[in-house]
Amino acid sequence: MKDTQRSQNVYTKQQRIAELARQRPQERLTALNHYLDVEWLTEAFHRVRRKSAPGVDGQTVAQYEEHLEANLPGLLNRAKSGAYLALPVKRVYVPKDNGESRPIGIPTTEDKVLGRAIVMLLEPIYEEAFYDFSYGFRPGRSAHQALEAFWQQASKGGYHFVVDLDFKNYLDPYSYYTLAVEGCSKSWGWLSNRRMRRPFCLPQLTWTTARSPRFTRCMTVWRDTPSKRMA
Repeated sequence: MKDTQRSQNVYTKQQRIAELARQRPQERLTALNHYLDVEWLTEAFHRVRRKSAPGVDGQTVAQYEEHLEANLPGLLNRAKSGAYLALPVKRVYVPKDNGESRPIGIPTTEDKVLGRAIVMLLEPIYEEAFYDFSYGFRPGRSAHQALEAFWQQASKGGYHFVVDLDFKNYLDPYSYYTLAVEGCSKSWGWLSNRRMRRPFCLPQLTWTTARSPRFTRCMTVWRDTPSKRMA
């Protein structure tokens, strides 16, 4: 019952944020800091995949949970004071069918929690800016729904050709950010996420791993409509 109440409280706050974004589409929503509290971080923690691989510090989700009541207030204080500094992202290469390798980054458990918390703040805002035909990495939507919508439109529209494109390195963050400051680990095989980027002037700093496809979706909308809103 406690978990259900916490989830409901967070959902209510997200609805408030979405309503503000809907009512004031031309305003910049900059007063979101008060939504981020221990309850919000607790919900973010429980949304992190339990079996996700640990980062460079080797700490698993289960190990982080052992001292959760102490870990989350400390994380909250560092995040709000500006003292939070994420550890480097663990670089892993996953083999592809064509013989190439796909590089992926594995942040630490703590960074996953904070990143999830920030996504939970941003999604209600940017969901108001997405078009209805957009399905990629949006909450409550799936690839199966996208295919079904496409099939309905294609069958009714009398289309005769389907063009399938694969954009190489589409989720590469350099496509979305102008590099401001970058610090890299000297150890081979690790790539630091201690990067501060200025995505088209505002916001000035992004200090989480920012490699999540959902972050990418949000930044794509922000790039396309830079004067609409900033969170």
